[in-house]
Amino acid sequence: SIGIDVTESATAAKGSADAAKAVGMKVGYLKTDIPPTGTDYTADVAAMKEKGVDTLWGSIQQPLYTQLYLKAKEAGINFKAALSPTGYDQRLIDAFGPKIAGVYFLIDFAPFELKLPAHKTFEDAMAKYSPDAQPAKQQLSMNGWLAADLAIRGLQEAGKCPTREAFIKNLR
Repeated sequence: SIGIDVTESATAAKGSADAAKAVGMKVGYLKTDIPPTGTDYTADVAAMKEKGVDTLWGSIQQPLYTQLYLKAKEAGINFKAALSPTGYDQRLIDAFGPKIAGVYFLIDFAPFELKLPAHKTFEDAMAKYSPDAQPAKQQLSMNGWLAADLAIRGLQEAGKCPTREAFIKNLR
């Protein structure tokens, strides 16, 4: 069964639970009220263990997800899968290394490990324009880079007097 922890809202938690059920998963544990500053996960981990949770989906920010994951591992929960929508960040790997082996981070861009030419362009620009955001290999940095690139390209494609319609139509 899957354990789902969500801080955004009860609506987001229900959506995650419904999605899990739609693909045949049993939701064994669902919590929607994790404070953004963190909490003691002892009771949550005990409930997950009691319910036989073997998959962790945590729509919570780092480092909260990692704290929950590590607490569960300490309690003897061996997840078949542990998925986090945030945390693909070299700093997290540097800090926790093998302790978080087996956690999957969901990203919507080519992973840095592929070392594509676009990654080099990104890293060089980050070093030049945002030296405080190092190492550059951070999910949020890449998402910001992609959003800015898309906005600039959209404005270029929209023409001399850009409109919302021209921005969308020409960018497509």
